[in-house]
Amino acid sequence: MYIGIHGGGIFENIVEFDATNIRNIVAEPEVQENARYAVNGRRLIAPVKGINLVKYNNGRVKKEIVK
Repeated sequence: MYIGIHGGGIFENIVEFDATNIRNIVAEPEVQENARYAVNGRRLIAPVKGINLVKYNNGRVKKEIVK
């Protein structure tokens, strides 16, 4: 255990631990973009300035801001 700078309150009670109990890590296959849409639902063939909705081959959809 380490008791750090007490007056500033930055580090008070830091406890080290061993992270060797991490199990069942599954690597996903490479994620690729399937489709891209404008916020009005129109399909885009390339990124367009503003908010784009991007659908990936794993089923996820993310908002992307294009400047």
